[in-house]
Amino acid sequence: SDLNDYVDIADSTLINSGGPWPKRTLSLWFKAEDVTSRKFLFSTGGTTNGLTVYVSGGKVYTGGWTSEGWSGGTFINSTTTIEENKWYHVAVRLDADTSATTLQADAFKLYINGVEEASGTGKRLTASHKSYIGGGGTTMRTHSGNLAQSSASFQGLIGDVQL
Repeated sequence: SDLNDYVDIADSTLINSGGPWPKRTLSLWFKAEDVTSRKFLFSTGGTTNGLTVYVSGGKVYTGGWTSEGWSGGTFINSTTTIEENKWYHVAVRLDADTSATTLQADAFKLYINGVEEASGTGKRLTASHKSYIGGGGTTMRTHSGNLAQSSASFQGLIGDVQL
């Protein structure tokens, strides 16, 4: 398919530079042509600080990490099996205490089609890199512990992205 473009979001103090951000919400709709190999829906940051959402092995994964005591990060995944060519709504919510600098239980959540599917520890995020929708060009952490290029362009449709 030729549906493999991505959006490059330049540095912005409202989105991906400055911070820290103890509270973040990302939501989007997507329809994937390939749900087996890892394809990035959204990524911001890099290997030291970041937030990512991607499809891999028929699941949606999200991860958050920062060098400020959350360097290993938290990765959670959907319980819903993602099917090819079907629309899904994804929302990721970080709701950490504004003044806390330690990890907090259930501060990081993943929703699929309005249903909470996973939660994990979280804390405020920092980032100083561009953000990308549908791919991009930075190295990101993944749930397997490996580093991956977010340039693995998403194949399908992404819409109604809200940050």
